[in-house]
Formats: sequence, C-alpha cells, structure tokens
Amino acid sequence: MADPRPLILVVEDDERSRKLLGEVLRDEGYIVVDAASGEMALREIRRPMARFDLVLLDINLPGLSGHHVAREIRNDALHGKIPILAITAVTQPDAVVEILEAGCNAYLGKPTQMKEVREMVALLLQEE
Repeated sequence: MADPRPLILVVEDDERSRKLLGEVLRDEGYIVVDAASGEMALREIRRPMARFDLVLLDINLPGLSGHHVAREIRNDALHGKIPILAITAVTQPDAVVEILEAGCNAYLGKPTQMKEVREMVALLLQEE
C-alpha cells in the first residue's frame, strides 16, 4: 500500500539550505527527496516509480538552471501538472516573470522564512 503522505522533491544546491528545507518539511509530515542539481532533479522525476506531489526548486543551480528543470518537468507526461515552488535570490520583476513563464506556480525570495515555506507548500498541495 502506498504511503498517503505527499512526496516533495527539494532541489537546492546549497547543502545547508537543502537539509533545512527537508527537515522542516519532514516535521510537517511530508516525505522528502532531495537533489543538489538540476540533473539530479530530473533523474528523480524520471524514475519509473516516482510520483511527486510538489517540487521546491532553486532557480540558480549549477549545470541545468531551475528554469530548464521547470520546463522539463512541465513536458513530463506524469509530472507535467504538479505544482512547482521556485525559491530564489532573484526577485527582480523581469526575473520573476521568467520564473513563472518557465512553468513555476509560485516563488519565494531568499532568504526565505520557514513559516512562509510551510504555508506556501500547504497552499500548493491543496490546489493540486
């Protein structure tokens, strides 16, 4: 029997931030898989048994950017409709438009308050 708890993919290259996000989300009762790069994120998304409910995505990643990852997720037959929450230090209006155009549903600017993360995650999971 599958675990009914939401499965969240956290994509963040900064290890400390990735661990903190994972810890906060696990404390909320979510199952968390993490990835340190865009390439790792796409490998996780494309695993045959992967059924993610939400992706938290850093935009400024080494290698494949968060923009590229978001577009790839949107083109994935299984995960194309799941919510993507961008978490980024880039908050200029043009950059935010690019984030949304890449397929992200919402964004939070860094530094991020964990209360905001919890609330946004809960909101995006309700909309699913």
